[in-house]
Amino acid sequence: MARRFVLTYQLLGNPTNTGSPDAPNWNDFWNAYSDGQYLAEFNPLIVGPVSAGITFSQQESFVGNRSDGNYRDSGASIGFQVKSSLSPTTGFAIVGQNQEQLFGGGGPNGRYPGANDNIQADLGRSYLFIASQSVPLGNWFGAKTPAIATLTAGAGNGRYKPIDDTRKNWVNYGNYGPIGTLSLAFNQRISIFAEWAGQYNGIGASFKPFERIPVVGTVMLRDFQGAHQGIVNCQGGNPDNCRTTIDSRITISF
Repeated sequence: MARRFVLTYQLLGNPTNTGSPDAPNWNDFWNAYSDGQYLAEFNPLIVGPVSAGITFSQQESFVGNRSDGNYRDSGASIGFQVKSSLSPTTGFAIVGQNQEQLFGGGGPNGRYPGANDNIQADLGRSYLFIASQSVPLGNWFGAKTPAIATLTAGAGNGRYKPIDDTRKNWVNYGNYGPIGTLSLAFNQRISIFAEWAGQYNGIGASFKPFERIPVVGTVMLRDFQGAHQGIVNCQGGNPDNCRTTIDSRITISF
């Protein structure tokens, strides 16, 4: 079922702090290691199984010492998304992320930023083409709703392209790479997943604490040592020396 509004807040750990200790104290973590960001989706067009809308993201941190402190320096950008339910268990989507930076600072395409480039939005301009297939597995452990396995696969560029292209040509557009997620929802409240998506690779779990309130919390571990993905949290940019990162997010949809 398409949602007309979706609001997501996420706290990203160790985002670009590659020269600092892996185990900071609480004050250091909050002030220097965390990136706080938010994303909003608005789907004004919902016709049968098809929805179309726009997205808004604030890409630069607004927590701790990493906050830019000015909305014009927040990396605010807009994008688009078109989604369709081909059947009750099959879906398809085309997404354009961070297509237009509202106050500039989006960076160049096809090369690393130079000394004179003003960079505020660094999550990458990206296109995603993805399809998903769900398989009901029956009711487990006496749950009221069935367990569901879902495979999502497709291709993306920008932040989702192969890591070698990111090292060479930075995060905007570029070549496409495979992306995919395998998830298992035990019921309507608890699910686990594994994700391979360019710079966002790892494992995680989601929990919906309230039956009637559309709030979902997610925690993800990514950038494992030797994973050869995600250079952001790898000391010296070396993929053999990556540090496990904790990402968390809260999503409200209605």
